[in-house]
Amino acid sequence: MASPLFAEIGPTGVAAWRQVIGGLALLVLLRPTLSRRPPRTWLLIAGLGTAMASMNVLYYLAVDRLPLGVAASLLYLGPFVLATVAIRDRRQLVWPILALAGVLAVTRPDQAIAGTFWGVLAGALAAVALALYTLLSHRLGSRAGYGELALAVGFSGLLLTPVAITHTPPSSSGIWVTLTVIGVIGVGVAFLLDYIGLRLAGPVVVATLFAFDPAIGAMLGGLLLGDHLTAITLAGIGLIIAAGVGLTRPTPSRLGPRPRPPSPKS
Repeated sequence: MASPLFAEIGPTGVAAWRQVIGGLALLVLLRPTLSRRPPRTWLLIAGLGTAMASMNVLYYLAVDRLPLGVAASLLYLGPFVLATVAIRDRRQLVWPILALAGVLAVTRPDQAIAGTFWGVLAGALAAVALALYTLLSHRLGSRAGYGELALAVGFSGLLLTPVAITHTPPSSSGIWVTLTVIGVIGVGVAFLLDYIGLRLAGPVVVATLFAFDPAIGAMLGGLLLGDHLTAITLAGIGLIIAAGVGLTRPTPSRLGPRPRPPSPKS
């Protein structure tokens, strides 16, 4: 929904306005207070907001210069590296590797026209920002509530407000409807769900499950837009699903130690 707006207000303008609108939506919904927070929490809020703003602007700059499949693959490299480094049990490395293979199969960057150097650089930096976003969201979620998330998204919108003002669309334009939808859903709802997932499952699982984004996009394209899903695309979706199931399934280490059998003397 966002890319058609690039011709009207540019990729940075779209990224800025969706961040401002998403931040306002969460602030209104969650109504956080500004008191009783230690300086460390405020640093996490500011760091998370900066990562959010950077990730959105850089990714949209990459999408503007690269085919969507290439940009999506570059973006997933951040969570992939994060999940790979954070895994302690080397046997679990198979799941992020499977997810990466699935993303490459779905997006098929090898069949896309090579983009500019600046597009690749923007995509790589967006991947770094997404990895930082994942880590900081988990860190903040482990010590704070949902009000802190609203403040972080609001801070990201505040950082991008000057950019939004300089890329204001016409007041009578239907662009505002699209910006509101992608701001509320694509930023407010999406970041809230990410935050909940990171609090419950941790950064390794959520970072790997980010691979579902291009898979869902491909399936929606096939169902709603009539896109042809090749056998390679379907195989890639299967790999991503397998990675998600494998990484999130209960294992003895996640279930905790087994209870000891009763002593024969008892």
